Amino acid sequence: MPDHSRKSRTISFRISETEYELLRVQCRNIGARSVSDLTRIAIQRITEDHTFEVSVGNSLQALNGRVSELERRVNSLGSHHTVTHEK
Repeated sequence: MPDHSRKSRTISFRISETEYELLRVQCRNIGARSVSDLTRIAIQRITEDHTFEVSVGNSLQALNGRVSELERRVNSLGSHHTVTHEK
């Protein structure tokens, strides 16, 4: 049976020196041993915490509602403007 807890994959991406230093500060703040550990913790929270998905979904839904309301108001203003010029 394979050992699923064994870390055998690597993910690599580039960040600026400033971003790296901010991550090092966060390591100290939460007690992570390294930037790699901090990154692993963050990814685990995102993938395992369904509240993150719900939160993003709720935010997008709220934003969609606000955009729809703005469209309705703009259309209403356009209709009002047309009627005003016809008189």
